[in-house]
Amino acid sequence: MPKHQVVVPVAGDLDLDSTPWLAGELLAAVASGARSVVVDMRDVSFCDCCALNVLRTSSESAHDFGVRFSIQGPLAPVVGRLFQITGADQELPVHDGT
Repeated sequence: MPKHQVVVPVAGDLDLDSTPWLAGELLAAVASGARSVVVDMRDVSFCDCCALNVLRTSSESAHDFGVRFSIQGPLAPVVGRLFQITGADQELPVHDGT
């Protein structure tokens, strides 16, 4: 029986070096049969545009599979700023708190 929700915890810097790992983790979560995927970014200190693209692509894939996709915050200020500047804050639901 598939899980209702899969949480993908990420921490530290999300950048070009970590995007292959992130893409693999998110693909596995979306394909797991869960109804919801939550990316826990509370411990992410930095996120570049490569990692942001992985988040956006994964969100689109989740949508195609009928899976809800969201980000668990609060986001570090630099990460929140990237989301704001790029408009990702309008595309990717970010939920603060526990």
